[in-house]
Amino acid sequence: MYHDPALARKNKVTVYLNAHEEAFIEAACALYGTSKAQVLRELALREARDEFGIVPGSAVKPRQTAVTHG
Repeated sequence: MYHDPALARKNKVTVYLNAHEEAFIEAACALYGTSKAQVLRELALREARDEFGIVPGSAVKPRQTAVTHG
């Protein structure tokens, strides 16, 4: 199925949601026509890329932050 076995998704993560969070994820699933797993995976990875300044498709390089002395 995968040309690169390292790309096979076999690592499981459990996320506990309250009723409001689950309703939000369910709405996203309905909007995009996809599964909870895919919605949560995409949200988590997008947040991680934004937080660490990683551009998809590039080498992993943390964003540079300015050092201030005060």
